[in-house]
Amino acid sequence: MQPVQEIAKPLSEQYPIDIAVIDKYLDEYYIENVSSELSISFKKIPTLNIDTKVSIRNQTIYPLINKIVTIGNVAHKIYYLSLRLGLQLSCTNQSNIVCSYKGLTLENKIFDIREDAIKLNLNQVIRGWQEIIPLFKSGNYSLNSDGSVNSSTDFGVGVMFLPSALGYYNLSPTSQIPKYAPLIFTFKLRHVE
Repeated sequence: MQPVQEIAKPLSEQYPIDIAVIDKYLDEYYIENVSSELSISFKKIPTLNIDTKVSIRNQTIYPLINKIVTIGNVAHKIYYLSLRLGLQLSCTNQSNIVCSYKGLTLENKIFDIREDAIKLNLNQVIRGWQEIIPLFKSGNYSLNSDGSVNSSTDFGVGVMFLPSALGYYNLSPTSQIPKYAPLIFTFKLRHVE
């Protein structure tokens, strides 16, 4: 007997669920720390400190920005933070890039982390990356003899909060990413080829 293949939920039903969860996260979490290397962390606002912590949505150091992307006739809002835009090369959603990143669920659980920069082709990654990474620029860099990036400075750094349709939607690529999971990615765009 063949297993029954699950039919994906309609985007028009899933998106309102995703954006409500993302909005709640943006209202209930604050930026705990931004390091000198622009690594960022978030923490839930404790009930006792609700008046002393400023939510991600309401903080003004890194204003919350959004971009509307239409998928299957449903407009999806992608929220993102720009910690630094970068100074050098822009990319397209077809570019080869070198970046480091961290992927988190909305429960702040890390499901993927690349502290050492890796090369990716943007047309082979999830749609959210194709929409947000091109809004940033690479930095100044030097290359090793093998073509890998040795060091970089002034590169673009950001955070994206993705509805599930811009991530993995009804797929569960790892046990740490449930189906229909909105996701968070922090990234550093070190180089554009």
